[in-house]
Amino acid sequence: MAGLLGACAVSSPLQIQSTNSGALAARTISLEIAEGDAGTARGGYAAALRSAFAKHDISLSPGAPVVAEFAFSISDASDGIVAGKPEISDGETEHDWMATPREQRRFDRCDAQRMRGTLVLFDKDKSAMVYRGRASQIECDFGEADIAALADRLVADALGRAEAD
Repeated sequence: MAGLLGACAVSSPLQIQSTNSGALAARTISLEIAEGDAGTARGGYAAALRSAFAKHDISLSPGAPVVAEFAFSISDASDGIVAGKPEISDGETEHDWMATPREQRRFDRCDAQRMRGTLVLFDKDKSAMVYRGRASQIECDFGEADIAALADRLVADALGRAEAD
């Protein structure tokens, strides 16, 4: 029984938070995407994003009217991520958590990891951000398929379409 409980104690589903102006949904576009160094986590995420855009018939070309920028990390889930500087109020430190620290639980079968990816799309002609999405998931370990799923979901969300396969 403990084995069954441990198997599900760490996992959390992929969650997306985004702002979408809808500017990309109405038209087929081409976009320029930032580079990632091969052999790095950022490079793997860049490749997954390129593949996800290709699945939606979005061409990638330098000088395109829309620029995609991104960030990616896999870290220990017990480490939280704070936005900005903590504020001190009445002697208490208050944090604006982007990701709250996860405490180790009794039935955890591993040291939980947090995978986070961000995708931001800028329309150069309008000088405006048209999409910003953040996705995160907690699991024991992540592989290429998990990174691809995160990229697929963010790209589908950015394009205002149903989740990618």
